[in-house]
Amino acid sequence: MEVVEPVSKKVTQGHLAYLDGLRGLTALYVVLHHALTQINGTFTAATVPAGSIASIPVKAFTFLFGHGRLAVDMFIVISGFCLMLPIVRNKGHMKVGPREFFAKRAKRILPPYYLALAFSMLLIYTVIGEQTGTHWDIAIPVTSTDIVTHLLLLQDLFYSTCYKINHVFWSISVEWRIYFAFPLLVYIWRRLGALRTTALTVGSGLLLYGLTVLLAGFDQTGLNPVSISADYLGLFAIGMLAAELSFTQQESMISWRNRIPLNLILLVTPVATLVLQRLNTNGNNHAFVVLSDLLMGLFSAGLLLAVSTGRMATTHRYLSWRPLVLIGTFAYSLYLVHAPLLQVFSKYVAIPLNLAPLPSILLFVFVATPLITACCYLFYLVAERPFITKSPSAASRVAAS
Repeated sequence: MEVVEPVSKKVTQGHLAYLDGLRGLTALYVVLHHALTQINGTFTAATVPAGSIASIPVKAFTFLFGHGRLAVDMFIVISGFCLMLPIVRNKGHMKVGPREFFAKRAKRILPPYYLALAFSMLLIYTVIGEQTGTHWDIAIPVTSTDIVTHLLLLQDLFYSTCYKINHVFWSISVEWRIYFAFPLLVYIWRRLGALRTTALTVGSGLLLYGLTVLLAGFDQTGLNPVSISADYLGLFAIGMLAAELSFTQQESMISWRNRIPLNLILLVTPVATLVLQRLNTNGNNHAFVVLSDLLMGLFSAGLLLAVSTGRMATTHRYLSWRPLVLIGTFAYSLYLVHAPLLQVFSKYVAIPLNLAPLPSILLFVFVATPLITACCYLFYLVAERPFITKSPSAASRVAAS
């Protein structure tokens, strides 16, 4: 692997459009993942007759877009990466105090979330409150407990609430809690260094995940370790480390960065992750969940590091494609409200047409997804952009979710 010189200050201050592009691509993957689950209610090709020619593309689509949690893994790493960028530029210090940091995060994250919550509830009480045999069924019916936990951003804690109202909201509460650890992580980062802090945080996240599994063993708790995702604290720190390595001016960190076998990481981690996904047939094997998360975290960090330091110029160029970057600017809104809009499309377009699996997949991919993406942009204009106080950099936008 070639030796890469320190990234210039010019690069650290700009040319971050690829972050928006990556975030937009990840958000589109989530939309396609949930779009295809609307067909059978789960990822399966069981409705395709054995030996049918149509079974081949159906299985290909379901394999390609059957890993929605991995996209959330990448979002968490991107968030840690982007929140760490100003820290790296400011020699390891936050530019604002913890209180102001929390206030800025709250202003950026909470208004769109609560408006998306209200929008989802409105659609449930008017047009999509009945079960139809699609993936949306897990979001309804809605109880008062569901509403309270969502208002308090505690919905991810329990099996009974984590997927209600809008089945993507569980990850918002997970990341919201991680923000409260960020100032402490930055402080420890200065004291112990990047590598030790990352290792400590990953280990702490694994221990916390194990604790939630232990507590969930008591039936009366109703805790859901998979949606609580305590190991995401470690993925967030891995993203922070990727930012440090990408834009550091420290000779020791640059030397360490140049010894990282990025090609090997980017080759092995996705293959190993997909193998674990294949083995984890019910999705609730905690060892497989954690290992998959960590491997995807390493892949995401490796990708960010490679693109940021110029080792993947072609990928950098593709991720900086203007339409993809545009989607990245409203990826938070796209993530927040695509699920109920997919159900509207299912109930009033796809289900009445009663198409076979392959035509149904094509309908969702090439008709539903563009329409819903456009609707989410309108939501962004109303519910997200007004709460952005100034024209945000790519980094600040990506850190929003």
